[in-house]
Amino acid sequence: MIKFLFLFFIIAILLIIWNFTVNYDNEKEKMLLELDFYKDDISPVYCLPWCSIPELHNPINTLINTYIRNLPKGDLYHLHDKIPEFKIHFDDSDKNILQLGKQKMQYYSNFENHLRNNIGNDSSRLLIKNDSFHQLSDGKWRLNQNTKNVKSININTKKGLNNIRVTGTFYYPPGGMKEWHTNKTSKNTPDWRCYFIYLTDPNTESYFCYINPITGKFHKMRDKHMTFNIFYLNNDQERLLWHSVKCVKGGRMSFGFNLNPSLISGLMGRLNLKPQVG
Repeated sequence: MIKFLFLFFIIAILLIIWNFTVNYDNEKEKMLLELDFYKDDISPVYCLPWCSIPELHNPINTLINTYIRNLPKGDLYHLHDKIPEFKIHFDDSDKNILQLGKQKMQYYSNFENHLRNNIGNDSSRLLIKNDSFHQLSDGKWRLNQNTKNVKSININTKKGLNNIRVTGTFYYPPGGMKEWHTNKTSKNTPDWRCYFIYLTDPNTESYFCYINPITGKFHKMRDKHMTFNIFYLNNDQERLLWHSVKCVKGGRMSFGFNLNPSLISGLMGRLNLKPQVG
């Protein structure tokens, strides 16, 4: 009887260890797949799962509920034939800009400088429509933040978050894009960028593309629903992060957040990520 109980006890212990090991390996494998989707160790671009930044869940849910019922209808493909520049930017946005040649890179660099130097002037942008809700410019819809719900978002008082604000609310319909750019002239560069990605259709096909400034490697990453794209922007000519967005079908919403550097450091430590940004 004692031998039977002892054997039963040993078997039970082994089953518990086996179950724990299997579950741990499954969770570990799942997390690695999610974290590594965008990971680039030299010029860090991370795609983090929804669960990784719970501090932003409440404001993001407010943003989704505010905009999801009032998104612009239709696609932007009908504009491609009407505006040649628009179509060129769309076609280029998921191609390796290094292979397009120095003249093309200079073109987009000049285009970016022109946009920044003429902020507020409609002639400086691919401005198509401006209505009471949203503005269509730069190849995507710039969602209007002047609503009661968005103004009331407060993400500075919970869980120790400081100096975090919504910096951009965008919608990319089919045929929409953001041309190749570096943000080199932005007043918040060098700095981190954080965008939450929400796909409005299960069949959405959209991409975030970038060039690693150290290795010169081109990355074309298909967007994943409810994830955070976090990347570091530099303003040194040798470390500029060329990047773009392209939406082929479905719909892509993105919400930008300005994150306090101390929060970024905490996130990197919490998720065991070690970016090299110097």
